[in-house]
Amino acid sequence: MNDYEILSEHDLVFEFSDYREFIKAIGPKDPVKNKTLPLKVPYSYGTLWRGASNLSHNLVPAALRPNNKDALVTYAGMNGGSQWLDREDWQIEYEFLALRNFFDQANTLGLQIPDEDGLIGSGGAFVDDSTPSKIDWPDKKLRPLLGLAQHHELPTRLLDWSRSHFIAAYFAASGAVSRLNEKFDEQFKTDSTVLDLVKAFPPDNIDSKLVVWTLNAGPMLIPQLGEHLKIEDLHLVGVIRHGNNHIVAQKGCFTLRTLSKDISIKDAVTDRRSLIKYTLDKRPDLLHFFKAYTLPITEAPELLIYLNSIGFSRSVIYPGYTGVVEDLKEQSSVRKLTRHYEISNS
Repeated sequence: MNDYEILSEHDLVFEFSDYREFIKAIGPKDPVKNKTLPLKVPYSYGTLWRGASNLSHNLVPAALRPNNKDALVTYAGMNGGSQWLDREDWQIEYEFLALRNFFDQANTLGLQIPDEDGLIGSGGAFVDDSTPSKIDWPDKKLRPLLGLAQHHELPTRLLDWSRSHFIAAYFAASGAVSRLNEKFDEQFKTDSTVLDLVKAFPPDNIDSKLVVWTLNAGPMLIPQLGEHLKIEDLHLVGVIRHGNNHIVAQKGCFTLRTLSKDISIKDAVTDRRSLIKYTLDKRPDLLHFFKAYTLPITEAPELLIYLNSIGFSRSVIYPGYTGVVEDLKEQSSVRKLTRHYEISNS
């Protein structure tokens, strides 16, 4: 079962057909609790959000997704086959090598990188003769660097969330617009007069829906607020935000599932379970802290227009010149799709 099916079976999926109702539903139910409060915790104790353009998406960090095995081998600078990554100890080794290569290359180029915990060794490269701690991977001193690498598309064990429901909705809508645009162009090549995206993406098909996942982070992730509810291997990760424009703009934070203390790493098969599947297996009584909100992807253009109107656009979420250019492309796609809608529905 995928994450959508698990939550659906437990009545934790909420379906919407109109983007306005969808936005209203995913918003914080108690805005006060979603502010950063003066508690000794890394983030607010309210809800975290994560958006995806389709319901086949599972809450699995990039480094553990099966389709990222070859990419991880590449970033690690190795030539071995990806089958090695089916063993937990080799999976950790390759993640570590990829992170070390990221650090060394960025440092060589004089790019700003977090080094509050002394990651630079005496030779100017990654900590001298360092090896990954397979008992406590990834250890805390590496997490700021992992956060930076994650936001520049290096696969890590961190799973991105946002403290803004608007930003999560943006990611879901942006990915959905990209899917709609591909289908639009594909149909246009064969028939420029019949461009029925609603028919191409039937609303009752799970592949035709975008999703925003929510997680009640406080009781489940912050010991001070819910020690009796906490899963010991699941953590809310705080990282240094200075120098990481992406995490600032995206109001980002991370969850991290560390290795269970009761397994032998040397003999273990790589655990690629999603966060929801892991919770179901480990603490099914805590599954209700997750929810999924869905919307037909044909609503995505209007949703994206709305989000742009209140200040959530590609160039804001990815600050910089590249973000501006990608923003122009996305706006063009939205205009094309909305023009089509006006024609096909008239």
